[in-house]
Amino acid sequence: MSDFTNYPNYESGNGNIEESEAESKLGEMADSAKTKIRSAATNVADKFRGAGRYVRETDMRGMATDAGDFIRRYPVQSLLAGVGLGYLVGRIRRS
Repeated sequence: MSDFTNYPNYESGNGNIEESEAESKLGEMADSAKTKIRSAATNVADKFRGAGRYVRETDMRGMATDAGDFIRRYPVQSLLAGVGLGYLVGRIRRS
């Protein structure tokens, strides 16, 4: 049987987590989660801005060339994306 009383998160003797330490750790975890969520939201917004800029600045011929380059670079992923998109369109049309 292991003795958990040697760990710093436990009160000596009875093995209960101290409330103040638990509250402190929960607060730190919440702050960390908020920071990560803000960072992710900022990254997503930046990607959408970049995509919007690309659509505004690139003509259809340029987009077709870029799409062809992407498909040549990632053929399997492109095929899977096409199958998935076809499935979704089929499901929507049946509804």
